[in-house]
Amino acid sequence: MTGSHIPFDRNGIKFYKNDGEISKHDESLILEYVLPDIDYPSINPLPKIEHAAYENFMSRYISFFGLGTLAGMKIGIYEHSSVARDLLKDCLSELGFLLIDKISLFL
Repeated sequence: MTGSHIPFDRNGIKFYKNDGEISKHDESLILEYVLPDIDYPSINPLPKIEHAAYENFMSRYISFFGLGTLAGMKIGIYEHSSVARDLLKDCLSELGFLLIDKISLFL
């Protein structure tokens, strides 16, 4: 099990079997079995997206490295559970990286 700071209802249940992380099907079976008997507190909705944080991050890294500075370099991003996955893709693209999706890494 991992120790995620994100509540399970937003990030899923993180258990692992010998062959890797449990599937969404496994997770749904666990939830069916466990949740009816437990009175979980309500969880507040996620806050509004702060676009200024995105703009500040992009500005900081692009001004440091420069647009296209890393042109031609390739990088793979595993997008599964990063809270910054969209931001990283945008930033690395602006810096010139050729982004490789996880599917093409195995082709």
